Amino acid sequence: MHEWKKFRLEDIANILISNVDKKSKENEQDVRLCNFVDVYHNWAITKDLEPSLMEATANDNQINKFSIKKGQVAFTKDSETRDDIGIPTYIADDFQNVLLGYHCALVAPDSDKLNGKYLNAFLHSNYIQKYFELNATGSGMRYTLSQQTLNDIPVLLPSLEYQEKVGEIFSSIDKKISLNRAINRNLEAMAKQLYDYWFVQFDFPDANGKPYKSSGGKMVWNEKLKREIPEGWNASKAYHNSYNNYYSLSLSFQTFNNLFLLPSSQCHVC
Repeated sequence: MHEWKKFRLEDIANILISNVDKKSKENEQDVRLCNFVDVYHNWAITKDLEPSLMEATANDNQINKFSIKKGQVAFTKDSETRDDIGIPTYIADDFQNVLLGYHCALVAPDSDKLNGKYLNAFLHSNYIQKYFELNATGSGMRYTLSQQTLNDIPVLLPSLEYQEKVGEIFSSIDKKISLNRAINRNLEAMAKQLYDYWFVQFDFPDANGKPYKSSGGKMVWNEKLKREIPEGWNASKAYHNSYNNYYSLSLSFQTFNNLFLLPSSQCHVC
């Protein structure tokens, strides 16, 4: 049976509210910013994200205070809606001149008491999200978490060893989720590229496996679309309202079969 103790976050971590804006100023050092959207959309901030982080500048004091380091946790502090505040992320790597941006808070855990991965998982819990919802101040245009609200965040802690196990479990799950997202992004990009080649440029493979239009495939004028389309293709109305007509390209199954060389034995609807 694990013994759980309750602490105020202020008693087991150092909490800083960033004041680093997105501007570039003379006589300041070039840096990259881990901004609100980076925190909001990632379970963890890793080295592979660094090239996509915004370029800005910061003074020496800001660099000393708000440079992100492995083991820390950042979370969103201000937003237009209550649901978007208090969203945490774990800083998974050490960075050179990468700072946490404005509208976020940076937490440096006391390593003798608190594990950063565990804290990240704990701050994602409904228990803490409800705390943020009830303690956010403001209305209408913007909501925020005060310094006192951040200091008073109630944290339930088991032993440090157990914290590490919990943190590793959630980190492992997040890595799998991140991998799946990357695969989905690649598949989406491939699908968009394929669509562009086949249905915009009309360079789908012809009977010889060559790009249809670029290899001299016959094109015919379509009056509805006011452009040329491959022979055997038609434009049919896909959607209509009083303002617009939307047309989609279509082709007969026989034309499809001829274009893409489907053996007749596989044409179950022929």
